[in-house]
Amino acid sequence: IGHGALITSCTIGNRCLIGQGAVVQEGCEIGNNSIVAAGAVVLPGTLIPSQQLWAGNPAVYVRDVTEDEMSGFIKSAEHYSDVSKEHAEEFLPYGTVYQAAEEKKLI
Repeated sequence: IGHGALITSCTIGNRCLIGQGAVVQEGCEIGNNSIVAAGAVVLPGTLIPSQQLWAGNPAVYVRDVTEDEMSGFIKSAEHYSDVSKEHAEEFLPYGTVYQAAEEKKLI
């Protein structure tokens, strides 16, 4: 699920890509290996079958997802996982404000 995407009360299948800033509204069902393009708005109750690319506002069917795109889903997920592990220790559980308060003995 891309940065800034808004997902509300919907079902998203396995190995899907929801683009940055996309909006998937209530009651939508996104099939496996599907793509919702960046900025797309999927209207309430829309059913997107497996292996389809949808885009636009409102989102409409554009084309079928290629085999290369489907294999890219796994590579992308593995990359995000690797990056998260690399940077996991950089973040404090309560953010830096908590750390500053401890140093000043406010907590």
